[in-house]
Amino acid sequence: MVKQTDDSGVETALNTRINTLLGASPTLTDKEFMSGAIANMLENSIVTGVKLPTQSANNGKYLQTNSMSTSWTEITHTKVDNLNLGSPSSGDTIHYTSGTTSLDNTPLPNLSIRTFADTAALPSGAAATNGEIVLQTDISKFKIYDGSAWRVIG
Repeated sequence: MVKQTDDSGVETALNTRINTLLGASPTLTDKEFMSGAIANMLENSIVTGVKLPTQSANNGKYLQTNSMSTSWTEITHTKVDNLNLGSPSSGDTIHYTSGTTSLDNTPLPNLSIRTFADTAALPSGAAATNGEIVLQTDISKFKIYDGSAWRVIG
């Protein structure tokens, strides 16, 4: 457990939390994990700020952690050309459902964004649709209707 410190309140709080996390009969792995976490917490470089690994030679990667160590990992993606969808027709949209990707010409009504010249032109009352996104051209901003008012997005 944590030894006597200058702040007995911190010592008591840590020891209580450690005992709670480890339970009545902790395994050796539980104890190793907890001691590593406490060591990281008490280490000066962690207390004054988390030290991140260098980004040098890691362009296009993201930082991941398993709570004990960090590493840079490649971001995986697939080009649309590699989906083997065939030849798209004008107006086709890509649909992804449970691991299946397909092209079809089914219109998706929620993807159309109406434009309005100014605030006075925005729909109101029954003409306004909750969750609808519009473009207000005089301010070049997207807005969303929250059921009672139009709000600027972003």
